[in-house]
Amino acid sequence: MESAGQPNKYLRPVGNDDGFLWRIYTTWLFEQKDGGTYVENQSAFLSRDISAGAGWLLVSYVESVPRESLAFTLEPTRRESERSQSKSSPD
Repeated sequence: MESAGQPNKYLRPVGNDDGFLWRIYTTWLFEQKDGGTYVENQSAFLSRDISAGAGWLLVSYVESVPRESLAFTLEPTRRESERSQSKSSPD
């Protein structure tokens, strides 16, 4: 977005921005069995090439983003599942 927060803000045309992340495709599958819920996530992160000059600086960051993003999503899901399970289990 150009001029974010301003009245004249606008989206740049696709492919004409400065970001490395180009697209994210994610699918989720939830299945109840064996007395619990199985959660499967499949994600594909498509990124642009990183220039050789910036690569040494950015490569570890770019490689860690998918892992951190998935953990950020799954941790609250796990906590809520455990909380719900403890409420429904007999004391």
